[in-house]
Amino acid sequence: MNDEKLNVFTKKAAVTDTLLRYLDGLDARNWGQITELLSKPFHLQAAMLNVDQIIQPEEYLALGPKRFLPGFDFTSHICSNTKIVVENNNAHLKTKLLACHHVKPSDADMTDSSPMFINTIYCNMHMNWEGWFSLQDHASWLINKIRMDVVAIEGDPKAFDLALERASKKPE
Repeated sequence: MNDEKLNVFTKKAAVTDTLLRYLDGLDARNWGQITELLSKPFHLQAAMLNVDQIIQPEEYLALGPKRFLPGFDFTSHICSNTKIVVENNNAHLKTKLLACHHVKPSDADMTDSSPMFINTIYCNMHMNWEGWFSLQDHASWLINKIRMDVVAIEGDPKAFDLALERASKKPE
C-alpha cells in the first residue's frame, strides 16, 4: 500500500471516530463532547427541527438534544452503510442513522428483572445523515455541516412529548 492510500485510510478512520464520538456524546448527554466536535459556527439542515441555517453549537443543543434527550431513559444512535469521501483536508460522510429513543411511562411499570425496553414507550427514527468535515491544524476533525433527514419513524412519536415534559422538569 502506498503512502497516499494509507493517508486516505487514516483520515477516513479519524472522520469515522469523530462521528462516533458525536453519537456517543448524544447518548451520554455529554454536551461538551458534542460542541468540541462542531465548528463554530456550523451549518445545520434538519427538517424535523425546522432548521436550515448557520448556528452556534450551543444553539443546536438548545434546539434539540438538550430539549429532548434528558427526558429519555435510554437512547442509542447507531450508524451503518457509511461512505466517506476525502479530498485533501475535507471529508464528506453519508450514513444511515437509527436513532432509538426510549422512555419509561412510570417507575411503577418496571421490575428489577425486566429489561427496560419491554416496558417503555419508544420512537425510533431512521435517517439519512450527512456530515461535512474539515481537518484542523492539531490533526482533529470538525463537523462544519450536518444534514439530517428522517425517512421513517417507528413506535410512538408521543414518546418525544413525554420526554420533553420530563426534561422540562429536570434541573440542568
